[in-house]
Amino acid sequence: MVELFACVDGYDLEAAAPLLVNEFTCFVTENSWSADVWVVNDREDLDPQGAASDLPEWNLGLSLVADHVTDDYWQDVERILSFLKRLRGQTGRDFVVGVNGEDRISIDDSPLTKQRFGRCWSLERPRRGRSPRASQEEVEPSPPHSRCGGSFSA
Repeated sequence: MVELFACVDGYDLEAAAPLLVNEFTCFVTENSWSADVWVVNDREDLDPQGAASDLPEWNLGLSLVADHVTDDYWQDVERILSFLKRLRGQTGRDFVVGVNGEDRISIDDSPLTKQRFGRCWSLERPRRGRSPRASQEEVEPSPPHSRCGGSFSA
């Protein structure tokens, strides 16, 4: 089994959470998937013994789980990365993406190329005569979803 997770980087999500939850929910429901995918929104309770400035852990994002890696699974991964890049541009929030519990790549200001995220996985992607040029092309951010295309300002 392989699990990809994609979460917002940081725990200071109070102001951004409603928009992010809506965007994640729309993205999941408006696409068809080769594997199980769902929105993750787990927020721990505030530690009464912690400092007033300590924020509780808050995992907000997506989970994609499959029994094995296929070409369709990799298309799902590419779609998620493209979506996160667009959402980062919309919200200014960075995202952390990982596989099987290990952080592998950040969605930040860096260009998102197939070569960059492809080397981050310990999983082998099936190869089918792809040219070296194709592995370096930039992944285009996905367009806003029909119900979820609103803008965000912090």
